[in-house]
Amino acid sequence: MDVLVVGGASFIGFNFTQHILSKYPDYNIVCLDNLDSNETKQNVEFFKNCPKFYFYQNDQIDILKLFKFWYGFNYVINFTENRLIDINSLFSIIKKYKVKKYLHISKSVQIYNDIVIVSSFFSHKIPVTICKYSNCYGPYQNPKEFIPFLITNALTGNKILVHESFCDWINVIDYCRGLETLMFYGDNGKIYEIGGGNTIKNIDVALFVANYLKISESLVKIVPNNIQFEPFTGFSKLNEQYGWQPIVTLQSGLVEAIDWYSENESWWQPLMFEKDNNV
Repeated sequence: MDVLVVGGASFIGFNFTQHILSKYPDYNIVCLDNLDSNETKQNVEFFKNCPKFYFYQNDQIDILKLFKFWYGFNYVINFTENRLIDINSLFSIIKKYKVKKYLHISKSVQIYNDIVIVSSFFSHKIPVTICKYSNCYGPYQNPKEFIPFLITNALTGNKILVHESFCDWINVIDYCRGLETLMFYGDNGKIYEIGGGNTIKNIDVALFVANYLKISESLVKIVPNNIQFEPFTGFSKLNEQYGWQPIVTLQSGLVEAIDWYSENESWWQPLMFEKDNNV
């Protein structure tokens, strides 16, 4: 099987690639990415000795040529929310090469894009499934994201600033397991949400990190926040249809993440002051 992972050097794309390569060693994973940050460059370097991993930089190859070279792909997974490729061109190529499944990864707020993509199933018969997520965490996540931000600030002795709100968290391993299920079995033309069922106040996450690292809780500060949040608990459809459910508890997942960042300072330290890329 040949799988094209667009944005495969990103946090979730990288973890998904690891997951598939470890579970299906006969699969070829083709990663297409811009490599527009040190994070993505380091992630691609991780696979340099893997014989089943192939990397192409997006601005150096035309996606149609990529399909021609590989005689098409069985599955296409897109983590980029249309930033790397023209979605209409991709759909025409997917239809031409009879891809089994196009799995589009979407943040919970991308409602309009979801409608446009789902409509392609009905108008062009593209085998598309959309997977939405709320808040994912785990190893290899940029330290500017919430949980790595808490951990790395705690490790460097800085204040830990949190908004007075709450979120549902899912470990990246569980999320990748859900994506694997949808890649093979997800219904075309449907939108699935994958949440962890772990809705918790941000302050409680921050205090857990502080206590685990044995630093003073006085470093944890709540800052005002006027944004209204809604709980994200949408993993029921995936659970009811396919029996998927999270296997990593929030406590064990946080401990694993804290230990990973504690042991891999050389990975995240260069990213602390890296300029944001808004492409």
